[in-house]
Amino acid sequence: MLHKTYVGNQIIFLNSVDSTNNYVANLYKTEGIESGTVIMADFQTKGRGQRGKVWQSDSSANLIMSIGAKLTDWEIDSVISLNHIVSLSLHGLFSNYQDDVKIKWPNDIMVQGKKISGILIENYLSSNSIFSIIGIGANINQTQFDIERATSLFIETNSIFQPRDIAMELIRYMNEILNLYNQRGDEYIKDMYNALLWKKDEKHMFYIGEEVKEGRIFTTDADGLLGVYFENEERWFHNGEVKY
Repeated sequence: MLHKTYVGNQIIFLNSVDSTNNYVANLYKTEGIESGTVIMADFQTKGRGQRGKVWQSDSSANLIMSIGAKLTDWEIDSVISLNHIVSLSLHGLFSNYQDDVKIKWPNDIMVQGKKISGILIENYLSSNSIFSIIGIGANINQTQFDIERATSLFIETNSIFQPRDIAMELIRYMNEILNLYNQRGDEYIKDMYNALLWKKDEKHMFYIGEEVKEGRIFTTDADGLLGVYFENEERWFHNGEVKY
């Protein structure tokens, strides 16, 4: 079957930028941008993660990239499926270097229980279409972090990598998973994602506002909600409603 290239037909390298997501957004709003265009930077001054958190990176030490895409161009049905595709691509990438790689819902990548990568997807609606900006940050050569439970490829392998080489490897994985999605469908990809969830089927403490409860993750649904079994009930959570 023909292998289609969705990501990476155009790649723009930047030395420094406020945010690669902002750069893609500005292109989209002004001159336009082809789906699958990749923006990479050695350093960003205002990197951000989920729910407004700051994403910090040493200069030239890590993978910093954003990808713009109209979902109809990629034949993707929903932003949830897009999140599954990107998460699985990152999982495949880091599984080349470490065996214990999981996806922490909704889209952090964990290696041996420590965060190595995260995703920020921002969406723009226009004329019945969705344009998504996929921001990806991954710790490659960095050794010190402001948060606990963080790691990098260097820490895991004791080897130095070129972030741009890792980015090209990730682009290959994204094209593979996008082709698989369009061959097998969103349910197949969702099942792959659910099978790789961090802490799935393990007892763990969950923080729900002021409440702390022991439970275990069992799945996510078609809307991207996290399903957790507690002692006497089954509950579903949107992103940001629970910490673990």
